[in-house]
Amino acid sequence: MQSITLGDGTQSFADVAFDSAMPKMAFQTKEDRDAGRPRTQDKNNDGVNKWQVRLNVTYRDTNRGDFILVSVASNDDPSQRFARGDVVSFDNLRVGANGYRERAGFSWFYFADAVHPAAVAAKS
Repeated sequence: MQSITLGDGTQSFADVAFDSAMPKMAFQTKEDRDAGRPRTQDKNNDGVNKWQVRLNVTYRDTNRGDFILVSVASNDDPSQRFARGDVVSFDNLRVGANGYRERAGFSWFYFADAVHPAAVAAKS
């Protein structure tokens, strides 16, 4: 998988605000579904739960707003640490693309090592 590192996101996004978080569910095979096995939350290689963090972003180059999902690993639910509208930043934010599909184009995805409150610069 190819990915591009965006660092903390400040070069790509003018604003990044927390919206919500939900568990990132593990891939379930047809056999699992047919056997009635429940879906489980995905984990990283260290056994830490993965979360999908929904963010409201403003792209720096176009000033256009959008919602994106960023996958992060965390022992705690990010929605317990952030309120809707809290400004956040990332450790090692990356973007990747799934294979091209006719009429659908590429499917973009974001992932990061961590999400945390953004440092707010003092205003003078």
